[in-house]
Amino acid sequence: MKKYIKYAFLSSMAFFLSCEDEDIQNQSPGSAVYEGYYTSLPEFEAAVNGAYNSFFGSGLYSDENGIIKVGDVLSDNVIQDPLGRGTMTIGHNWTYNSGTGGASGIYGTGYQMASRANAILDNEANLIDSLLTPADLLKKQQLMAEARALRAIGHFEIAKVYTKIPTQSADANSFAGIAYVDTFDPYATPGRLATVADVYNRIAEDFEAAYVDIPATSANLFRLNKTSLAGIMSRFYLYMGRYDKVIEYATPVVAVNDPCAGDDLLSFWRSVHSDGVLFQTLVDASDPAIGINYSQGTGPNTLSEYNADKAFYDTFLPTEGDRLNASIQFIASKNIYAVRKYMQSNLGTVNLHYGRYLRVEEVILNLAEAQYLSGNQGGALTTLNILRDERYTSYAGGESGDALFNAIINERRKELAFEGDRFFTLKRLMGVPGIPSQYAQGIVRSGNGHFADGTGNPSPSQVLTSDAREWQWPLTQSILIYNPNMTQTPGYEQ
Repeated sequence: MKKYIKYAFLSSMAFFLSCEDEDIQNQSPGSAVYEGYYTSLPEFEAAVNGAYNSFFGSGLYSDENGIIKVGDVLSDNVIQDPLGRGTMTIGHNWTYNSGTGGASGIYGTGYQMASRANAILDNEANLIDSLLTPADLLKKQQLMAEARALRAIGHFEIAKVYTKIPTQSADANSFAGIAYVDTFDPYATPGRLATVADVYNRIAEDFEAAYVDIPATSANLFRLNKTSLAGIMSRFYLYMGRYDKVIEYATPVVAVNDPCAGDDLLSFWRSVHSDGVLFQTLVDASDPAIGINYSQGTGPNTLSEYNADKAFYDTFLPTEGDRLNASIQFIASKNIYAVRKYMQSNLGTVNLHYGRYLRVEEVILNLAEAQYLSGNQGGALTTLNILRDERYTSYAGGESGDALFNAIINERRKELAFEGDRFFTLKRLMGVPGIPSQYAQGIVRSGNGHFADGTGNPSPSQVLTSDAREWQWPLTQSILIYNPNMTQTPGYEQ
């Protein structure tokens, strides 16, 4: 049987359409929208799988400028190695502009994820509730919830880089938003929502609606369930400054999920097991594989793209040797601190790893920070110690006030290093009241060079002030030319 197929590819803000007469079985629902296709649960299931496949798009897990790299390369954790290939130089040096566009391809991939989700949601009425068995009705609700959650995730990933984060500054919520695309239209040329507040409210609506019908459990870690979605929502509400909602969603997740044991971290980052993971992506064997973002090869043969800064390395204590050993490796022959998290793999090929989108360790840190910012320092300390008890053979503890907040952020920096968090943590903290003043200053790098002893070539750009336009990324001119309704990110206008 033949069916007509409309291929809908996302390029920047546009879906380009063409038609072919093909056999459905030979096509991927991740890259096509079918005329007459969305008529059965298996077809909707295949389309949802296609939406999940967007996690392997540019800016997420498919390229050298992907999600595990951006947050560290743009911050103060790493220094570019001059013997590397020069990947993501404009990001590390904060020299992106309207000619280069942003520091990764997340703009296109995020909207691709949303587009694939919209194609599913737009066809929901094709499955008539009264004609479904109770089990099939639950399955339909699950699939629609997953699609809606993925639409929210796609927009959230775009929003955190192309516009301000609500807690970033006093004027952040009134800053220009991004386009929120909630229907499938290959020819749409949407403009930005008026404000950041508008965007985050729309994302929150999608997350909340999805959470109602998302299943309590899933067959594996590659599909969302109530636990993983609650963890993602704790991340989102931390960015939004809704600390009550962070506590609401993070508390039950932390209560029933243990962090990976410290002495299992090295095997964890070799993808031997997935202890503590709440949501991860399937392995993609294509080149570039996860991990070559930071280096290629192992041991003395390591060709490093970015080395851990000596100043960051020195924040690790002798009593947390397992975490340090799993994260950073000293390569004596080259006198560098190389990123180790993705250096070796148990999956048959160096740098072939699962993409760990969410770990319970992050949710623990989200909860501790939200408790602190809600005035519950005792609860914050108790929550923080859940992680520290697994990471240290001994630690002083007992902090309060500024020292406690610094401890939470320091643990976040070390635990989530090289996973893409640091830049966005520094970005969202700049406007948060009642925390140490150092977080209002932006990024101040150490001035060290790329070698392990601090000598060598330092990063040419050392300071990103809190009012710098580079906290938000520009759109390329091609996007603006194609879509006359889209406007440039404020600060980059010609």
